[in-house]
Amino acid sequence: MRIGFIGSGKVATAFGLYLADKNQKISGYYSRQYSSAVSAAKTVGTESFRTLEDLLEASDWIGITTADDQIENVVRALMPLSNQWSQKVFFHMSGSKSSECLYPLKANGHQCLSIHPLQSIADPLLGKELLSQCYFSVEGDTDLNIEALLSQISSNVMRISTKGKPLYHAAACVASNYLYTLADQAIQMMIYAGFEPDKGREALLPLMRGTLENLEKLTPQAALTGPIARGDSETVKKHLEALGIQEDLKRVYKEMGLATLQLASREGLKDPEEIQNMKAILSVEKELK
Repeated sequence: MRIGFIGSGKVATAFGLYLADKNQKISGYYSRQYSSAVSAAKTVGTESFRTLEDLLEASDWIGITTADDQIENVVRALMPLSNQWSQKVFFHMSGSKSSECLYPLKANGHQCLSIHPLQSIADPLLGKELLSQCYFSVEGDTDLNIEALLSQISSNVMRISTKGKPLYHAAACVASNYLYTLADQAIQMMIYAGFEPDKGREALLPLMRGTLENLEKLTPQAALTGPIARGDSETVKKHLEALGIQEDLKRVYKEMGLATLQLASREGLKDPEEIQNMKAILSVEKELK
């Protein structure tokens, strides 16, 4: 199996490094900016291509790893070229798009699927290591031969339906992107408490790591601790009073608090009076505009 990439950004480079470590043959990279393809190819130790035709000739699997809004444009460019070959596999690595955007290529006898690593890739070298720990979702044309090939890439491969792809991506955004947002909110509170930004972040990181370690062993409701889980409304009131005029931070605290209250009520917090009291304290009034 020779795997080539159209697009040579962080994900494509990290995945190329990861596949090479798995003894897969990386045929090379093509990019609109040839220098970008050269850079990715140099990092992975493979070839760079000046034309799409040369990449197609050298590859059995072709990954379209451009920005999401460029995938359809790449497919249009491939259509008049791809009918020269048959039985190639085209895939993209978008988390939000399904394989349907590749379907025009099926008319030329090719298989189409999406392969998405459930991981945040900010750097190719670090990304290669992170990919070894993550799950890959696969959607689209997945026959037994493709499944066998994917099993060589990772033992953590999960099938997902085309219909389920948007919600799957929403879950990924909440678990990854929104985690940074929550961390920033907590750091802002530390700053208002009198800490320097770097010290506040440094102090919170072990707590966040411990939380993730708990989540590896327990369900969210079983792992939950803190004043809301205990029904400690007085502490929650003090938190809100301390936030004072910081309305944005207070709003986030309340909204996350209400979601946490729902979580707590699944496991340990069962007293209806405590739940209603906490709900009243955390209620977020809608502003009329």
